[in-house]
Amino acid sequence: YDMIVLTVPYLRNNAKANTYNEEELEALRRYAAEGKNLIVCSKSDRDNKFDNCADNSNAILEAIGAHSRVVNGIIVDNEQKANEAYRLYFSSIENFNTEHPFTAGAYTSSNAFGTVSEPSNQTGFQVYNGGPIEIMEGYENVVETLVRGYDTTWGSHYDGYFTGSSFAPEYDEADPAKVTVKKGEVNIMTYEDLPGGGWVITSGVTFFSNYDIKDDQDYANKYI
Repeated sequence: YDMIVLTVPYLRNNAKANTYNEEELEALRRYAAEGKNLIVCSKSDRDNKFDNCADNSNAILEAIGAHSRVVNGIIVDNEQKANEAYRLYFSSIENFNTEHPFTAGAYTSSNAFGTVSEPSNQTGFQVYNGGPIEIMEGYENVVETLVRGYDTTWGSHYDGYFTGSSFAPEYDEADPAKVTVKKGEVNIMTYEDLPGGGWVITSGVTFFSNYDIKDDQDYANKYI
């Protein structure tokens, strides 16, 4: 295969998922070293009773020599939320890297093009239960952001806010339990050329689910 797509092992709150073992990680390292391509998708820390999804995804990224990492947290925005603070639609042209070939036409082809960016429109790049992506220090010129959050978007923790009926995150940079990524610094998807000659896309959400790319909704997800 010239490309493989990996979603994060996860069984919600039922049991611990089978994570990638050393033999499998070594196979992925060799695959990347041969110049092949990967898409690595993760998720937030919501309902991570038995697993740390960020750690599970980061083991792959480390093995293949990538310099993006999944932050253990959840992408939220109290101002741009569509319903829950973690159900978001990124529908402004500023959310997209329009110069990269993988996202160049995502905005203009999507249902967000020509509209005003409003949460109620539910257009653009759809994110539900996503995890923030960070670029390792010193590699900002190596890793490119493909999709980014709004200036009001930040990374929080799901645990500690859920009351059984609502999720109301609070922004306090001084409290690491409330802020894992500061406002305006949230990456949702990144791209990097790998040393072996291939590339990797790292996404904090499985952006190609049936709901994200369904025929009757032209979300930007479909065009990436």
